[in-house]
Amino acid sequence: MMFGLVHDDVLYLKADDASSPAFAAEGCARWTYPGMRGATVIPYWRVPERLLDEPEEFRQWALTAFTVAENRKKAKGKPRAGKAAGRKPAPKKRAPNTAAKPAASRSPTAAAKKPAKPTKAKAKR
Repeated sequence: MMFGLVHDDVLYLKADDASSPAFAAEGCARWTYPGMRGATVIPYWRVPERLLDEPEEFRQWALTAFTVAENRKKAKGKPRAGKAAGRKPAPKKRAPNTAAKPAASRSPTAAAKKPAKPTKAKAKR
């Protein structure tokens, strides 16, 4: 669960609709990064410089950011398989091709590994 980040030696804390006005009132900016379709803005705000010298007030802001992240996580519910570890889900397996191939089209090693089926010999009378 992520409630803050550091980028270029600047600390940012996560905010929501209720806590964002406090950051805006302090003159703080939101963290943006260049995306493929222009600047992408995410809900992290630069921590006011004055808080770095006021540990008790900084603690309150950090706890608020933690609560925002916690609430966001609860709202999203459980992650899907593969998402929790940051991996993409495994691709779906295709059904094997069960069509019989003539012996000539198989590789020599595959033909060597599979013994030939015994044929029933007709008894002569």
